Amino acid sequence: MAKGRAEETSVALPVEVERAARLAAVPPHLSATLRRLQRPLALSLVLPEGSAHELPVGARQLLKLALRGDGLSLQSVATGPMLALELAIADKKRRLAVDELSVELRAILPRILLDLFGPSDVARVLDQLSFSSSSLATLRKVTSRMLATSDQALAQRLLLRGLTAGFGLGFHRAALFLRASDRLVGAWAEGPADEAEAHRVWESLELEDVDVERTLDGASDPTPGPLARTVQRMELREDDPWLARAFSAAGALLFEPSDRGPFDQLDVRTPFVVAALRARGAPFGLVFADDRYGGPIAEERLQHLDVFIDQAALVIDNLRLFERALGLSRTDALTGLANRRELDERFALLADRARRSVSPLSLLIADVDHFKVENDTRGHEAGDDLLKRVARLLERTTRAGDSLARYGGDEFVVLLPDLDRQGLAAVLSRIDREARAGGISVSLGGATFPAHCDDPKGLFAVADAALYRSKQAGRSCAHLAEERLVPAG
Repeated sequence: MAKGRAEETSVALPVEVERAARLAAVPPHLSATLRRLQRPLALSLVLPEGSAHELPVGARQLLKLALRGDGLSLQSVATGPMLALELAIADKKRRLAVDELSVELRAILPRILLDLFGPSDVARVLDQLSFSSSSLATLRKVTSRMLATSDQALAQRLLLRGLTAGFGLGFHRAALFLRASDRLVGAWAEGPADEAEAHRVWESLELEDVDVERTLDGASDPTPGPLARTVQRMELREDDPWLARAFSAAGALLFEPSDRGPFDQLDVRTPFVVAALRARGAPFGLVFADDRYGGPIAEERLQHLDVFIDQAALVIDNLRLFERALGLSRTDALTGLANRRELDERFALLADRARRSVSPLSLLIADVDHFKVENDTRGHEAGDDLLKRVARLLERTTRAGDSLARYGGDEFVVLLPDLDRQGLAAVLSRIDREARAGGISVSLGGATFPAHCDDPKGLFAVADAALYRSKQAGRSCAHLAEERLVPAG
């Protein structure tokens, strides 16, 4: 193997040699390259007598990889008159001269691989490295995009883009399910609904030469496709033994189509993978992915999936906590309606839209009559109950798209976009009528742009003046700008 006779009996690796090897710096991509070999290379080492710790950099790097098991295994260590190192696999061997070992491994590894493997094997390793490099780079971009947004729904769509993008993990389909009470509900999905759509999408991407940035930009579109609509109709029961198995696994699980369990609605025909989304040790969601129009799923994609899912889960969980905190900061804790801060922001947006489109915008103010007396005579608990009843009354008598808020104390405000003067009059009358029927005394005032003011910003002042007239008229009635509305019945 080397000039001079080496001892036939292997000896333990000297402590100073092992320490020098473990301290050697090895670029990560070299470790990744060697780990992709079908079989590890066997390393045989002959250490020079008397100066075993003075190994050249290439020898120290190879020895470190062998000690870590990164594509190399330490076959034997012997002593001899001079340094010698040999790599072998099957019946092929590659002897490394001292001058080759004096340079870093990255300079000599390509020659080593070409000597020990055929061109097709080297091409396979390079192809795997190319996929790994592209995939990891894309997943880093996806994670960065997710971190840059405060929109949880957008972060979820970006997650699935990372799973399905050809630059990323390249799954044909991916779906996200999130916990809601005792079940998981479908949140979103990416991927074609059938094979014809799949080919149209792939041809379009190829012809337009869509890069990763444009692919991720597409996640900003919240319009669900056919697959997403199917997933959003799905519910998975948490007590399903199949889901318990997925949640208890340490990483992603690979299943055969015959074991599709709760995913039967997705017409699963090929192997698929599921991975739990976890935060603070507890699962809060599940990701499904498959190659619906392809072949098997490689182990390497599962490894990348595990890393990506762990990072994405933290981002989505943080956004969930943020949105929850934001919701609390914008919601009145007692009634569950929006608070003044939230209503002011909504009013600014609706007023601007009404001004630009010259479309009607109505606003009504409801004030609970004699609320202080109620509080003082019956107590705060009774006062709180009265405010809750008024909140439920307003919810019943207004439209789903209207914005309701407890504006402060015993005062409530409702914004009614695209509702004209006649429509607002009907709403005020309905509220007044149901309040009387329920034994609740409220004074109401309302105004509409452009019928009652030239600028929607003036709605508050006009409606407040109408409310004042209701109070002056004896309370428990409604006024629309200059007009008193006569209660029906």
